[in-house]
Amino acid sequence: MRARRLALDSETRSGFYRDTTLYVRYTLEGVPIDTLGAFPGDERYVRVDEEWAASLVGPFARRSQSAVAGNSLYFGSSDTYQIETYSSDGTLKRLTRRPIPNRPVTDADVEECERPIRERSETPGPLQQLRRSMTYPETMPAHGRLLVDAVGNLWVADYDRRRNHEGRWTVFDPDGRMLGTVDTPVNGRILQIGHDYVLGVWLGELDVEQVRVYELLK
Repeated sequence: MRARRLALDSETRSGFYRDTTLYVRYTLEGVPIDTLGAFPGDERYVRVDEEWAASLVGPFARRSQSAVAGNSLYFGSSDTYQIETYSSDGTLKRLTRRPIPNRPVTDADVEECERPIRERSETPGPLQQLRRSMTYPETMPAHGRLLVDAVGNLWVADYDRRRNHEGRWTVFDPDGRMLGTVDTPVNGRILQIGHDYVLGVWLGELDVEQVRVYELLK
């Protein structure tokens, strides 16, 4: 279980903040056993005016990614391409790294983000004003979502700011060695990876959700 907190006080100014995420281990009956640790949470842009304050997770924000399998917790802050593996008592067991730079945020990326905001309304509301006041990071997050398959391999999605566009994954074995990359259908969300299949929910015709199973070719 994760508990998030973003502390705002009288000293808070407009800008980017990253909250804290607590990971807590529970019994099957819901009794807390131990806190595994405090980790970076999602990056949010905060706008503070004289009478109000608001926040949002903006484009290209760093977001914490995690997965649990067996007695291990996998965590990535998405600042860099580094996945941390922890035991059930919170001990760091392994670092899985890939030495590639974060992709730069280009002017075309910014234009793609801002175009829908400009087209929605001639008179921008609070959310549009918040978005328009926000600056953009120089680079994108290092990676996307994490999953662990049936044999203990770690799957790390390439970052894509578009929802349900996890088209490419990098796969690491249980010892952190890179096995290769896998291209999967976009416009959906993978829920489970078995020995020889990928199961998830994809949008079909008329945006109707469909549960699909794809064969996994190794």
